Amino acid sequence: VSGNTATTSGGGLYNATTATLLHATIASNSATSGGGLYSTGTTTLKSTLLNANTGGNCSGTVGSSGNNLDSDASCAFGAAVDPLLGALADNNGPTATHALLTNSPAIDAADNAVCPATDQRGVTRPVDGDGNGVAVCDIGAYEATAPADLSISNHHQADCVGLHAPLIYTISVTNNGPGDASAVT
Repeated sequence: VSGNTATTSGGGLYNATTATLLHATIASNSATSGGGLYSTGTTTLKSTLLNANTGGNCSGTVGSSGNNLDSDASCAFGAAVDPLLGALADNNGPTATHALLTNSPAIDAADNAVCPATDQRGVTRPVDGDGNGVAVCDIGAYEATAPADLSISNHHQADCVGLHAPLIYTISVTNNGPGDASAVT
């Protein structure tokens, strides 16, 4: 839920009943109060990420079932945590998403027991997003993959002779990391 505006309350979501949000991302919404989530009912969050909502991330009755991140501490989950989100963009899915940036505290920080089989883009969950060899779901609607660690080397063939002799180089690209390098540009 991103980029929405309300005049008074609940720019992203307004809940007046009972709702549970699982692996949601609520970011960059705006309202006077509860820019991200305004709850006059009972709203419970699990593995949900709230970030940079004008008017506060949460207002009203909002509970936690664990593994949530809140960038301004208005949801009362503890200290404010910057989730390191990318801008809303086409991240190769049917809808725009906020990608988790490298070193985001949301990567591999959710509960696998209640993790959906895919993220908002249809990417299979869980993925080892931090490259430590253990696949754990990410908090929010986006599942990050471990980055590729590319090294590039070149070799110049030294035995070319003459003014118009061609220069010959060999360039090698090696993936030293756990991530898939096939989509790296």
